[in-house]
Amino acid sequence: MEAVTIKEIQKAPSYRKNQMMLIMRFVGICGVDHSFVADEDPTSLSDAEASSLLSLANDFEFSDCNVHYVRGILWMMLEGLIFRLLAYLALRFLRRHKKV
Repeated sequence: MEAVTIKEIQKAPSYRKNQMMLIMRFVGICGVDHSFVADEDPTSLSDAEASSLLSLANDFEFSDCNVHYVRGILWMMLEGLIFRLLAYLALRFLRRHKKV
């Protein structure tokens, strides 16, 4: 899901960058949550969080998330291959026991 969310966020207009940064922080996408100064109240934005957001927004480019996007796609493909292999093995095992 992270890969799909990254592509949707990259399509957002530039004037919504701060809003997208906050969404990325709360969801934990692209490591943005590790770059923020966190406080105990998740419902409001403190002064430290706001200054952290502004400094991060100046340095951050959405293209920096391409590595996370590729990693997410590769994990989805690997997960699909593993489940297909497990299904194949389970069906093969069931067929052998059915013949006996």
